[in-house]
Amino acid sequence: MKKYAKTGMNLYFLQIQKKKEIKAKNKEIDKNQFMKRSFLIIFFILFFIGSSKEIAAGNKLDKCYWITYGNPKAPVYALEYFSFRCPHCIHFIKKEFPSIKREMIENHKIFWIFHPFPIDLLTIQAMVCLQELNTKEKDLFFKLIFSKIDNHSPKTLIRIMKQEMKRFHKKELPIESIDFLKKTKAFENAFEFMTHTSVHHVPTLEVDGVIYHHQTNKKFLEKIIKQKK
Repeated sequence: MKKYAKTGMNLYFLQIQKKKEIKAKNKEIDKNQFMKRSFLIIFFILFFIGSSKEIAAGNKLDKCYWITYGNPKAPVYALEYFSFRCPHCIHFIKKEFPSIKREMIENHKIFWIFHPFPIDLLTIQAMVCLQELNTKEKDLFFKLIFSKIDNHSPKTLIRIMKQEMKRFHKKELPIESIDFLKKTKAFENAFEFMTHTSVHHVPTLEVDGVIYHHQTNKKFLEKIIKQKK
């Protein structure tokens, strides 16, 4: 009888201990789930809110590489980071920018800068050319390359760049040569910029010193202009 009572008591305590262990385990699971939820919330805030708008770093390429449009005294100062191999950049420049230029830039609402983002070889090759050109020549060069960019290989685009430089009576540059490129100021500046920039992808829009991590469109720019009034 005593043995049975002792065994029964042991089972009773084992059951209590097991319940405590299950309760502690469930508490730990709840704690982990809470931590996971908290982490996801924090991640959401940092990624979708924090990264959607941030103060731009001062690091920029020299202005000799910029393609600019409009009045520098316009109320909105917009800078678009782009590359010659970025599909979204190509779409924006060919399809959307003409109407932005006509309706906002030419009406002195926005001063616009296309800032090369030298993440690919073709953009660095273009930078070597751009630094030799004036504002009007850059515009013509820029328009021509983007008018051909969908239907031609990089090799052909390099040839077109060289033909344009010749048309502008500029010295011939062997931009197809990697050895030549590595010795250029453009290559050095590109490396320095990519090492220190806070911009991580293209297209990226910077308006009045604030970076916006979403694709540029006319509706967003109209909102920015209204806020400036």
